[in-house]
Amino acid sequence: KQWYQRRVAITAGIFRNQSDTTLAYETGRTFLETFSKFFQIRDDFCNLWDVKYAANKSYCEDLTEGKFSWVIVQGIIKERELGTTRVMSILKQRTTSDEIKRYCCQVLESLQVKKETTEYL
Repeated sequence: KQWYQRRVAITAGIFRNQSDTTLAYETGRTFLETFSKFFQIRDDFCNLWDVKYAANKSYCEDLTEGKFSWVIVQGIIKERELGTTRVMSILKQRTTSDEIKRYCCQVLESLQVKKETTEYL
């Protein structure tokens, strides 16, 4: 919940600064928060599973940075329920190894995080 509130506030602020909306404040704020949440989760998703995204940045950059993205946090939560810590262990490493990053993505997929994120979006 803290991650969501912090990320939405940052992303909504960016969009708010860039938008010249004439919507009423509350309507505009609600729209921007919803859009910001979608944008941020989609970006987190693409960071792990979109080939074109990886071509423009680096492969699974969030893992290299040790970033607690929405997708990664979902995996950590699911693993905590199972009593495992694979995703958290990989995140702590801040690895540059594509092999380890691929393994982490496979773990997230096995936990149904990819599928559930797609459905959520």
